[in-house]
Amino acid sequence: MSDEQKRHVNWYGTGSSDSDVLREFNAPEIRGVDKTLEFLDAHLVNRTSPCPWLMPLSRVIMLYGREGSGKTTLLHAAAPDWTATRKSGFRYLDESVFADVNHFRLQHWNAGQFITWIDNTIQRVARMDVIKAPFDSKLIVIANVDKLHYIRAPEVVNALLRLLTIVRLFSDDKRVRVLLLCDENPGQFPRELQQLVDARHYVALPDPEARFEDIKWWISCFRDVAQKSPELKHLTWDLSLEPEDLEQSTHIIHTLVVASEGTTPREIANFMKRSFSGCRQPNPNGDTSYCAAWLESLLYTVDGAIKCIIGVNPASLNEALFKYAGIQSQEDSLIGAKTCFVRETPDMVQRTDKEDAGGEAAGDDDAGTRKRARANLQPSSVHQSIQERVAEQRKQAAEALKKTKERKREEERAGLANRGTSGVPAGWQ
Repeated sequence: MSDEQKRHVNWYGTGSSDSDVLREFNAPEIRGVDKTLEFLDAHLVNRTSPCPWLMPLSRVIMLYGREGSGKTTLLHAAAPDWTATRKSGFRYLDESVFADVNHFRLQHWNAGQFITWIDNTIQRVARMDVIKAPFDSKLIVIANVDKLHYIRAPEVVNALLRLLTIVRLFSDDKRVRVLLLCDENPGQFPRELQQLVDARHYVALPDPEARFEDIKWWISCFRDVAQKSPELKHLTWDLSLEPEDLEQSTHIIHTLVVASEGTTPREIANFMKRSFSGCRQPNPNGDTSYCAAWLESLLYTVDGAIKCIIGVNPASLNEALFKYAGIQSQEDSLIGAKTCFVRETPDMVQRTDKEDAGGEAAGDDDAGTRKRARANLQPSSVHQSIQERVAEQRKQAAEALKKTKERKREEERAGLANRGTSGVPAGWQ
């Protein structure tokens, strides 16, 4: 048995692809998640305490964030020394970290299977008291716990509560940890479940720098494939990735960075793959060009004027999680209303009396007209131009979200008024 096979021999799942969390896949690197990796290191890798009785370690932890934010991918993160040594592949799923890993992905249709899986997991936890090796450490991963909001089966919730209670009462030297993955607001869980979670961490969305590197990485990968694949010989490459060209504020990658504000790494990947798939077949004239115009044509126009890589304003998708995580004041929603051609808006200044007099002497018809100031049409830097677009787009996204809420409240008031005109409830008429 090879070292690669030994590393996964103790991954215990259900055997079903739709119910397993951990699987073999080549996931791209997620950037800008240093805080999340530090959180996982502190609770999964660093499992020592000077006095567990006075300073108990966290047994049950939770990662929450929008679907596609990279929670499952982070579990497959490579070890810090993997590039240099090539001896340890995974940061958290290696046998040197946990000898036993049980995982389950909760779905709408596998609630009964979930209860059976919990019973088997509890038996394996109890067996650790008898067998010290190789079951001296165990990681239990449960994904999609937000499905409990929709299944509405008390026996499923009770089974999860029983597992978490047993883990919290287990001896500390056995190093049993439970990792819950949630795609929605954790504040909706029952109080009993929230009290059993020791620590929570929000997986933040990628910042502009991370989105820039992601988009550039996807395009460079597609360029390499296009150059080597005979099937894409018709493709004309009209997009430069040279450093001096990327510094230009009019480059299409900067437009994509702006249009992907508030989106997840999966949504960015899906958009880029959509742009690649559109180049597989040539146009009727026999050629296809991967260029800025093609990428910009794939952007959605949401809320009237906002350009985005998805068909909905991310502000509405992120609002509940931002509020729970305490970062709602940042309003990190959506930017990108302008095209890739960024220019500063020139200011309008009032002419002085002296200038008016000079204008009359020069033969101006209207001495009271405004004079347009000399504008610098080139931004001082790419970063500054993106920040200006961020401020403008955040304002538009916030106003659009506010108008939507006001319209819903007006519709509710109109409905209540219509029910009250007859003097009796609508159902009794």
